[in-house]
Amino acid sequence: MKIQLTEIEKEIGALVGMARFNRAKKENLPDRIGMPLENQEKYDINGAQAEFAFCKLLGCFWNTDMNIFKGADVGKDIQIRATEYPAGSLMVYDVDNSEDVYILAIHSAYGIDFRGMIKGSEAKQEKYFTREIRGKRLLKACYVISQQDLNPFTLTDLVRIKSSLRNL
Repeated sequence: MKIQLTEIEKEIGALVGMARFNRAKKENLPDRIGMPLENQEKYDINGAQAEFAFCKLLGCFWNTDMNIFKGADVGKDIQIRATEYPAGSLMVYDVDNSEDVYILAIHSAYGIDFRGMIKGSEAKQEKYFTREIRGKRLLKACYVISQQDLNPFTLTDLVRIKSSLRNL
């Protein structure tokens, strides 16, 4: 499912991402996956824009809180993971909540494409655990779930997610 953000929505997402990055930097919060500082800002911007796009898809409010490393990205248990790689995989870490649902967003100039989802407990299987991806060593070992192994979105999933947001 692909969502296109308007130019102003992209700017709002970028502002939120930059604010999160600047707060983490100011408070000396370590990047939990060991990402170099020069890459973190872009990662935070892409992530914020993907959260915004997912909320736009659901037709719900996007909470722009600066709750870095705490709580869900959307609602009470939805985590959005964004990448710019069209064949990118979803990455889940040991510190991630096993009860949350993780959604892969592919970020491009043509929009944000939500490719699939998986529950944290389902993602944290030995078969997905790795220290490298496509021959490159990861900064931190994690569970890497390919797009083919993700559960596809259905209309029923989106209705369920949206109705759970009303119960917050």
